Amino acid sequence: MKKEKIFLMIIMAVSMLMFTSTVFAEEKEKTCTAMQLGELREIASNVKVTYVVKTKVENTGEDIETGATSYTARYVDIKVYNMHSKIYLDVKNDINFSTVASVANLAKDGTLTFRQNMIDKKVNYEFKVMSDEYGCHGKVLRTIKLSLPIYNSYSELEICSEIPEYYLCQEFVTSPVDGATFYDKVDAYKAKLLEQGGDGQEDNTGTINKTFASASKYKYLIVGIIVALGVVITVVIIKRKENA
Repeated sequence: MKKEKIFLMIIMAVSMLMFTSTVFAEEKEKTCTAMQLGELREIASNVKVTYVVKTKVENTGEDIETGATSYTARYVDIKVYNMHSKIYLDVKNDINFSTVASVANLAKDGTLTFRQNMIDKKVNYEFKVMSDEYGCHGKVLRTIKLSLPIYNSYSELEICSEIPEYYLCQEFVTSPVDGATFYDKVDAYKAKLLEQGGDGQEDNTGTINKTFASASKYKYLIVGIIVALGVVITVVIIKRKENA
């Protein structure tokens, strides 16, 4: 009986030791060391997010009212560069879009691409670069924010073709254009241009006209001076010939 008890106690001790070692190993694996975290943050610092505005002509069939058979669709491709197997992205925007992406979602060009249709309001994106390695799994390493431009439909109006440089006539803007005040502001801008001489052509013309007016005022004096100079030059030439 004593031998059996001793043997049983040995087995229990070994089991406890193995269990403790396993738990310790698991805990150690879950620990996020400063060195590991530094490595992951370095990887996260290389992630770049940008966007490209694109257009595409879409066929719609003939429109009964306008007769149009197509329209120009505008959208934004958000590009994420330098993804790594040790990180993933938690992506959200303020119009109820949310997703998670990793290197498994990379396109052939090595980038992550999110397509957003252009709308008449600003869309803000938030990209959280998350750890997917070591005991740092799920830790936020970096947050990148991106605001997309707004397509300005007023830029297509005929009135804007005359003043394409005006900020309310730009194709893409950073804040929505207020339709209630759009025409008033455009008219005020055009009036200011007329007041200032537009692009400067009127000022140049005015200067030229003033020059000619002054010349006209003193035309007899100018003619007299020219005649006198002609006489002097003629006399000088004659004397030189005589002396020769």
